[in-house]
Amino acid sequence: MKRNWLKSLLIIGLLLGTLYLANSKWLLQQLFPIPYMETVFREAEESNVDPWLIYAMMMVESGFQAEVVSARGAVGIMQVMPTTAKWVLKEEAEGMDLERLRAELQEPAYNLQVAIQYLEELASIYPQSAVLQIASYNAGPTQVKQWLDERVWDGTLEHVNQIPFPETQRYIKKVSYIQDRYHQIYQDAR
Repeated sequence: MKRNWLKSLLIIGLLLGTLYLANSKWLLQQLFPIPYMETVFREAEESNVDPWLIYAMMMVESGFQAEVVSARGAVGIMQVMPTTAKWVLKEEAEGMDLERLRAELQEPAYNLQVAIQYLEELASIYPQSAVLQIASYNAGPTQVKQWLDERVWDGTLEHVNQIPFPETQRYIKKVSYIQDRYHQIYQDAR
């Protein structure tokens, strides 16, 4: 009888400890880190882009791994395609070959700067919708415009399953969820 009581007490203690840790701000901050904080916040403020969106995208794109290169050639912490970087940088990248640009995109601060500039461009195309900006970052703004024009997708998070690309569906859901979590965890940080 005494043994069952101790076992029950231990189980209750473990459950309470687990609940505490699950809601622990410290633990949540370990699961949702904010690396490159100075760069992210500076660039986000200059570009009027939500820093928590940047962190959510960074987590989904690379898991905060600066050296990642995708099978399609996207580079670095925000998985920027060198051709996209060249388009975003315009005259700044004129004369720069894609190999040099690819090498520079391995540097987290530069990668973040370019990616945030790209997000700023996407925000100018879709100023009222973070969901459309996220979709455009993944599938490209031309593809998103086509879906909207052809009424394949209405541009909302609620109807994201209308998107014909499962990868983009998953991407939008993940980034949106993680962005919300960052907002909840760090609501007092700004």
